[in-house]
Amino acid sequence: MAKFKKVLLEDMVQIASNISEDGQAVGIIFQNLEISLGGYKRGPLVTTRVVSITIPIAESDTDILVQQDIRGSVSVDQGARAILVAHLSGKTNLIDLPKHTCNHEDFQYSFDSTLPAGVDYQATFFLLVERDSNDEDLGVHLVVDSLDIELGQPDSGKK
Repeated sequence: MAKFKKVLLEDMVQIASNISEDGQAVGIIFQNLEISLGGYKRGPLVTTRVVSITIPIAESDTDILVQQDIRGSVSVDQGARAILVAHLSGKTNLIDLPKHTCNHEDFQYSFDSTLPAGVDYQATFFLLVERDSNDEDLGVHLVVDSLDIELGQPDSGKK
C-alpha cells in the first residue's frame, strides 16, 4: 500500500554542515537561500527572505571571539537593488553588495564578533531585493551560498 513519506516545500532553505574534529570550526552550505525579482510584469517591486540558524556551544564559560565568512553572488540591473543584512552572534552587519552587475558577481565578507559566555551561536540573514518599475527586463538576484564560522581565543574584553 502506498504511503506518504514527508512533505517538502520546494523553495525551503536547506543546509549541509560540517563541524571540525576539534569543534572549533563549522562550514555551512545553503541551498535555496536566494531571492530574485524580474522576468514578469505586474509582479512585486520588493520581496524579502529571512532565515535563522542556531548552533549550540559546549563549554563556553568565557566570552569567545567568533570569525565568520559569508559567501554568495549577486546580479543587479540598473534601477534595482539587493540588500543583505546578517545578524551574526549578536552583531548586526549591513553588507555593501556590488551594484549594477551585468552578470552574477561573487562576494565574500568577513566579520568578527564576540559571543558572550554561555550563549549559543545564532545567525540570521535578511535578504531584500527591489526594483523601481514593473519593467519585466529589470531584474535582481541575490544568493547566499555559505557561512564559515571559527571560534577564536577567548576575548579578554580589552579593545
